[in-house]
Amino acid sequence: MSLMGPPESTAPPFAELLASLGTTTTLSRHAPISEAGLDAAVELLAAVKETILRLDGLKLASISRISQLQAKQAEESVSGRKPPLPGKERTLENTLTVTGMQSEAETSRELKQARAMADYPRFGRAIEQGNLSDAYLDVLTSLIRGDAVARARQDEEALLATALNEPVEQFRKAVRSWKVARYPARAEVEAKKQAAQESFTVFPDRGGYRLSGWLTALNGTVLNQAIRDEVGVPARDDYRRPQERNAEALMGLVRSAGGTRTGSRHEILVHVPLSTLVQTEKASCVGADCSTVGVGLGHRGSCLDEREEQEASLGAVLSTIRAGLDVAMFDGFAPATLPDGSPLAPSQLAQMMCDSHVTRAVFTAHGEPIDVSRRQRLFSARQAKAVVGRDRHCQFPGCTRGPEQGEIHHAQEWERGGPTIVDNAVLLCFAHHEVIHRDQITITHHQGGFVFIGREGESIGTSRTRALAA
Repeated sequence: MSLMGPPESTAPPFAELLASLGTTTTLSRHAPISEAGLDAAVELLAAVKETILRLDGLKLASISRISQLQAKQAEESVSGRKPPLPGKERTLENTLTVTGMQSEAETSRELKQARAMADYPRFGRAIEQGNLSDAYLDVLTSLIRGDAVARARQDEEALLATALNEPVEQFRKAVRSWKVARYPARAEVEAKKQAAQESFTVFPDRGGYRLSGWLTALNGTVLNQAIRDEVGVPARDDYRRPQERNAEALMGLVRSAGGTRTGSRHEILVHVPLSTLVQTEKASCVGADCSTVGVGLGHRGSCLDEREEQEASLGAVLSTIRAGLDVAMFDGFAPATLPDGSPLAPSQLAQMMCDSHVTRAVFTAHGEPIDVSRRQRLFSARQAKAVVGRDRHCQFPGCTRGPEQGEIHHAQEWERGGPTIVDNAVLLCFAHHEVIHRDQITITHHQGGFVFIGREGESIGTSRTRALAA
C-alpha cells in the first residue's frame, strides 16, 4: 500500500488520513535537518516523538483489525484458511517485515502487541489515541500470562489508571505488585527461583578486576543502601565521579567485614499496608501445623512427633521458632514494597519482620505513618551477645559461618508487644536465614541445641550448642 495517495476504493476519513501521511512522508524525505538550529531541532524532535506515539497506536490498531477480519474470513471460507491480503505482500507478516524493513523479531513483537490490544481493550483505546506508548503493552504481555490474563482483564480499569499516571518502569513494578496480591503462592515460587539465580563473580580484566552479577530486588536494595551509607555526603572538594566513590565504599565495606564495625546497621524503608502486616501475623498462626502455646511468628512449645527421643538427646524444649506462612491468606492483599516500588513475596516480608538489619515503616491507607523504625524491636546488645556466646556460629546443620557473617533469627509476637527473649532466638548466617523463611523451616530449641524440621515434617538436621550435664 502506497502512502503517496489513497486508493480509489478507500473511503473517508481514511482517504484524508492516507493523503496526510503521504504528504508527511514526502516532506520528511526532503527536510533540511542538517541546517536546523538548536531550537528548531529540539522542537522538531518533540513533534516527531508525539507523532510517532500516535502513529504507533494506529499501526497496532490496524494490525489488530486486519487479524480480526482475516480470522472472520477464515471461519467463513470452505478451506478454513486465511485468504491472501490485497496488495504486493500477501501476508500480514510479510507486510510488516518487508514494507517496514524490519526484522522478523520486531514483526513478532508487533503482532504480540496487537493481540494484547484485543485482550486489553481499554489499553488498546488509550494507545490508539496516543495517550500511552506500546511499551505498556510489552509490560502486560511479559508479566501476565496464562490464566492470569482473564483476571487482569477484570482489573484492567485499575491497571490502566496506574499506567496513565506512572512511567513505564514504575508501571512494571505496579504490575508485579498486582501479581503478588492476586497470586501470592506463585510469588513465593518466583522468589525462590530468583534467589537461585543470584550470582556474583570477580575476574581479572585489563590489569585490574571486573565485578559482574545479579541480585534480587531485596538484596540489591540492601547492598545499594549499604554503599550509600558508606559514601555518606561527599566533601565540598571531592570532585570524584560517583562511580569512584562507590568503589571506595565497597572496599570499605569489605575491609570492615571482619566484625570491627559494631553497632552499624544499614536501613531501608519498606512500605507495608497495615492490613497486610496484620494478615502476616494471622498467616503465621495458621501456617503452623503443630499444637503450640501462644500465637504470632514464634510459639513456645513443641511440634515434633519425635519429641521424647530428641529431648533425651538434646534436653528439654525451650521454644519453637517457626517461619511457616499460609500464603493463600495473602490473596488480594497489597504486597509490601521496597523504596523503588518492587514488591516482596510474603515470606520475604516475614523475613524482614524478623531481620534486625532492616527497618520498616508502616503507613495507613491514607499515607499517614503510624510506625517508623521501632528500634525496641531489635535485640539489645546484651541479648545479642548472649545468643552469640551460646551459639558461636550459624546453627544451621553443617554450617560454621561466624557471627560476623550472620544475624539473629527470632520468633516473637512483636506486633502485639511480645517479649524478645534469648530462648526464642538462634544465630544464623545471612544465607541460611533467608533459607529458613523461604522454605518455612521450623526450629525447635532444646537445652542442648536445635532441631530443624522442613515444612512437610521432614528432618533437616540437628546442631548442638553444648554438652548436657551428666
